[in-house]
Amino acid sequence: MTWDKQVANKLKQLKSEYDLDELAANDLLQLNNLAEAMASLDTYTEMLEWELSCDERNIKNISDIQRLITEVGKNISSISNDLKIDRKSRERKTESVPDYIKDLKERGRKFLEQRMYYIYCPICKELLISMWILNKNFGHKFKCVCPQCKHEFVVNASDLELHKNIPDVIVPISTK
Repeated sequence: MTWDKQVANKLKQLKSEYDLDELAANDLLQLNNLAEAMASLDTYTEMLEWELSCDERNIKNISDIQRLITEVGKNISSISNDLKIDRKSRERKTESVPDYIKDLKERGRKFLEQRMYYIYCPICKELLISMWILNKNFGHKFKCVCPQCKHEFVVNASDLELHKNIPDVIVPISTK
């Protein structure tokens, strides 16, 4: 089979498997590159099979072909990712909008939990401040007054790690 026919068959296969009607001109070029890479992969795989079937194997040729197969595979993966036709993108498309929003909220919550520092009242355990400090080693001090019990206290930024996860605290409803 000629090279052009191999590429045309790969393009036909891609168009039958994926919804590619809305591709822009540069994406169509990428799609053609993908088809060429897939055809190259088939050709290199056939070459490797032939090389392995020979009685006298040329280790250098086998190694070179395997390297080419790896490079083309990475190229195919990259182009598929760019065109959003990789497995990850296909799986994401089946996700419902509410599930996607729920997942985003959960990932955002985890992200904030890793970076936020909290100041609680040491007397009544009321959450007073939640903040994100880029560098807590500048010697900042926070003078706090609890609106609940009116207790006044000072917190050093370097001590905030101590206040990160205090159990039995009162968290305002708006932050839950």
